[in-house]
Amino acid sequence: MRPAVLALVLLSILGCHDSDVRVIPAMVNWMEWPAQVPAKTAFPVRLRGYNASCAYTVGFVPSPKVDQSAVTFEPYFLSNGRPAVCDAIVFVVVDGKRTPVANQFAASYFDTTTMTPGLASDFPRTYEMRASAYVYNVYTATATGLPVRTFGEITVGSSANGRLNAGGFTGATRGTDGCMRLTPAGLFPGYVLENPPDTTSYWSAFVKGYLYAPAAPVCGESTVFHLLSRN
Repeated sequence: MRPAVLALVLLSILGCHDSDVRVIPAMVNWMEWPAQVPAKTAFPVRLRGYNASCAYTVGFVPSPKVDQSAVTFEPYFLSNGRPAVCDAIVFVVVDGKRTPVANQFAASYFDTTTMTPGLASDFPRTYEMRASAYVYNVYTATATGLPVRTFGEITVGSSANGRLNAGGFTGATRGTDGCMRLTPAGLFPGYVLENPPDTTSYWSAFVKGYLYAPAAPVCGESTVFHLLSRN
């Protein structure tokens, strides 16, 4: 859908008096983006996370923002306020009130790729890639959204290099074949982790790294995740 048409649709939704449209902040659990892009050229970014729960959504807005140092996503759902059935809810605190954000037990996810405005630079440099996400293990938010976390960096250069940076919250499980796989936000079968940091069979953490095609398949996969940091 073209941006002008999308804007018209959103304005129509928000302007309808019969619709009790409200905004629900969304948390990004996983992000993938080009490691390097040409200056002033739009580029795709994949965002994945939990869907809103206890509400029917009528839209999802990625809301990318670019400044002199970072690209920041503070996405949100548009809900018409109709009741929905749910059992287990994750809440954030907004101005002292609890607001449902995601039902992790329902394992319902959003997975979208959005074009991001080009980054200006007259010389090679890096920008941070940020998004609304979990911070510590406490679900808190302000009136404008959730806390923002840095997922990694993107380099602005003369051309693209074909590699994808990636990062976010994920679980890592070692299979009976001895291979460890990451399954961010329910992504299945996930990504083979080519350089596990230890011999643990399972762990979960916020990771940063990149996706690439190794010279030879690893655990039968032609695309693998290379870990740079885990915390």
